[in-house]
Amino acid sequence: MTAGKITAALFLILIFTACGDNTGITLPVLPHDPVDEGWKVVENYAYGMETKDIALLEETLDPDLVYQLQEDDWDDYNGDGIIDTTFTRELHLEFLSQTFNMYEYIELSLSGNTENPWPDDPAGETMQYLRTFDMKAYYYDEDNVQQGWREQGEASFLCKPDSAGIWRITGIEDFI
Repeated sequence: MTAGKITAALFLILIFTACGDNTGITLPVLPHDPVDEGWKVVENYAYGMETKDIALLEETLDPDLVYQLQEDDWDDYNGDGIIDTTFTRELHLEFLSQTFNMYEYIELSLSGNTENPWPDDPAGETMQYLRTFDMKAYYYDEDNVQQGWREQGEASFLCKPDSAGIWRITGIEDFI
């Protein structure tokens, strides 16, 4: 190796070393594993939405999930003749699957860090995470025009650990 090549190689090493992150901040690797804190399950939920990962969403949702619907969305979703004011876990996952099939892109950004014990849990295990959300679902039509929808608002995620200590979302309510 010539002196010029050695100098060039050392220069590149110096450049790459200098460009490294020296802030001491480590960005989270998503999805979080283990999900040993409530905020991690909320972030995994958002990540699962954006990546359209139904398996990850299934992991985030408690089997007894209650998704509180806005009054404008009340309908008979399961065909039993009774107007549904909430989604079960299964109905929520079915709705998400249909949405993922209809739209090529899903964007969900959550902001905020409010975390409070949920007063309606006598055991004191449930935490409420309030987040501002901005969600878009869209695709591009044959004329390359974006088609879809966007919703913004506030959301409440109720989360608690299961018997193995893995946090799950037990309730969701959005305020659009």
